[in-house]
Amino acid sequence: MVICPYCRAEIEDISKFCDQCGKELKYCPECKEPRSGTECPRCGEDLVPAKVFFSSKASQPQSTSPVSSKQDTQHKISDVKPIDNPSLNKVVDIPQGTTVAPAAVSAPPLSLVGNGWCLPLRPGPFGRKGGVYPEFGSVGYISGNHGEIRILGHQWQIQDFGSTNGTFIDGLKLTPRLWYNINKGNTLRIAIIDFKIS
Repeated sequence: MVICPYCRAEIEDISKFCDQCGKELKYCPECKEPRSGTECPRCGEDLVPAKVFFSSKASQPQSTSPVSSKQDTQHKISDVKPIDNPSLNKVVDIPQGTTVAPAAVSAPPLSLVGNGWCLPLRPGPFGRKGGVYPEFGSVGYISGNHGEIRILGHQWQIQDFGSTNGTFIDGLKLTPRLWYNINKGNTLRIAIIDFKIS
């Protein structure tokens, strides 16, 4: 675990965004910790965005202890198995102790359409406190840190962080902290807002 340099919340040490305040993190390639600003106050190195840090060799640990070895293991897309419930199209969450290699943005472009909005689907966390959809900041029913969208291979996926009012695909409530596939034609409800995936 590491401390978010913006809100001081304890977050996973492989986080690219703070799951509490929603800010994109920057890391020191030398100290290997998230920092605010443009350079590390401890060593003076220029900070790099988390996506660059985790895709570079700077993020690879020097030791092979069980705690740090979780950063050297890349999880293969083929290792994520669908659960036997085609109506949910739910996938098993990635086991603890492994990380996912940054995915190339190769999924088809999709949009969230509804409530007067047409928002392109974007990977990253979302909620009332920030993230990839600042438009949600005015919607009181959406939790501060509601959920996250990602691309795995060619597939868009979403997870709910345990929000108060939930996330639903085609009327079915998502189990928190599990990834679900989202496809063109699905209806997606985030708290009280209904979207069509198109």
